[in-house]
Amino acid sequence: MTNVEPGLVGLRVPSPVGDWFFVAADRPNLLVVAVGLGDQSILSKLTARERASYAGVTAGPHGVAERARAYFDGDLTSWDGVACVQPGGPFRHRVWQRMREVPAGEVVGYGELAAAAGTPGAARAVGSACADNRVPLLVPCHRVVRAGGNLGNYFYGVDVKRWLLRHEGFAI
Repeated sequence: MTNVEPGLVGLRVPSPVGDWFFVAADRPNLLVVAVGLGDQSILSKLTARERASYAGVTAGPHGVAERARAYFDGDLTSWDGVACVQPGGPFRHRVWQRMREVPAGEVVGYGELAAAAGTPGAARAVGSACADNRVPLLVPCHRVVRAGGNLGNYFYGVDVKRWLLRHEGFAI
């Protein structure tokens, strides 16, 4: 896991489902630390050290706004290659990495994702990793669904999950 240097800044970006809030490290290369819909929970996603270095909302570092706007305008690859960091053990990091590999317009089941992460039968643990994912859009947990195709839950509500999937071209 990459350590986050002091100097976290935030940025709000409007979307059709509300304002998304991005927290990133103010350093030479873009490193996204947290993403949330609205600001009601974004600070709770940060560690105590990160909260202490948080400088508030600014113009945003290194093209965050441009990438976010591009995504909402239809460029579903705008986050490709952007580094993100979040706390978690090896299993969660494998799950999050596999989530990043699910192409836009496709979904994967919790059990299938558990197997891809090397732990067949850990579907509930995958659900927990989705719930604790603090960088949605970059780590697209909205692309993870229940067996049988039921959308399941999403931290920001199933209507937002449905919108994101439709936006990415998944036929619901």
